Amino acid sequence: MLYSKGERLHDLQINIGINTCAFYGGPAVSGGRIVINCNPFASGSYVLLKIMTPPGEKDFLHVCEIQVFVQN
Repeated sequence: MLYSKGERLHDLQINIGINTCAFYGGPAVSGGRIVINCNPFASGSYVLLKIMTPPGEKDFLHVCEIQVFVQN
């Protein structure tokens, strides 16, 4: 679950370990909650959030809070 910081959150790729879990096109709404469900069999030691910025452009990742829930 992500809590966004506004329209700057867009074109977001979410990876678990080296595998892509999901893509969020956005833009987000400030203070909005974004829930992303990954494959229940996904595994990894880290979660990577990356804005897929076109070459020559700059973007900033502004996320207030990230919560990761795991099912055993």
